[in-house]
Amino acid sequence: MDVDLGNDTILCNGESITLSSNVNGVSYQWQDGSTAQTYTTNSAGTYSVIVNKQGCTAADTINIEVQSVSVVLEDRTICPGDSLILDITHPGASYLWQDGNTSSTYIATQRGNYQATVTINGCSGTDNFYLEHYLFPKASIITEQWSYCLNENVMLRAQEMPNYTYQWQDSTVGPVLTVNKEGLYVVTISNSCETYNDSIYIVYTQCDCIDFMPNSFTPNNDGKNDKIGVGIDCTATEFGFAIYNRWGNMVFQTSDPTGKWDGKYKGEPCDMGTYGYYYQFVSPRGEEIKKKGMIHLLR
Repeated sequence: MDVDLGNDTILCNGESITLSSNVNGVSYQWQDGSTAQTYTTNSAGTYSVIVNKQGCTAADTINIEVQSVSVVLEDRTICPGDSLILDITHPGASYLWQDGNTSSTYIATQRGNYQATVTINGCSGTDNFYLEHYLFPKASIITEQWSYCLNENVMLRAQEMPNYTYQWQDSTVGPVLTVNKEGLYVVTISNSCETYNDSIYIVYTQCDCIDFMPNSFTPNNDGKNDKIGVGIDCTATEFGFAIYNRWGNMVFQTSDPTGKWDGKYKGEPCDMGTYGYYYQFVSPRGEEIKKKGMIHLLR
């Protein structure tokens, strides 16, 4: 009575095998005491069976190995122009990469998906990974404007990007810096590949405007009080200033905040008397200022 469980066998990880003695009309006893005609397993080990037919016995043994092929690839990020050397060497293995390369090592340089398959004793393992490039740090400082009112807190923010570090000129670390003084502010932005600097100059101005208009002047060329104009102690925009004679005729006009009337119209001195004025401007806070009144020309 012949009992044959077959040749010693190598299973791939996850596979199973059903053992049978191929002898009918007998009783069975496997190595673990079970008595079924067949025995199914997916584990490595030594398996045996004893068959009994009317007191006559026969036995056989088989060794089973499980071949586990592990390939572990992790997503990576490198600097543009750099390369990544991948080594998936396993003793007695064959290799296949996504582009048909059959070496155990692979040099990756381009962004994209990569795949490697390792085969040992007919069993294969496969894994994928994605290669990304770091972006060069060209992030810039972001602010709503560059001119602010005195003592106003200004938040400077460097454009945030993954895997960047930020350091300002005062050693503040992080993408945000709050300032309240005029000056040049510099941030150093770095990643694993490169370092980049960006800067911004913040200007502070007087936003609470004080404007005034003298009520008289004496254009007699003595170097004292010879001209009249609007006094403004802030940076004004959309400025307009005009003077009118008693008949409502405009004798002077300017859009220059520093412009002044010398008491002449078309190059000729104007008569002494009372003149009307009107001026308007927009303050740094966006307030529209409009004023009118009377002045006296004296000689």
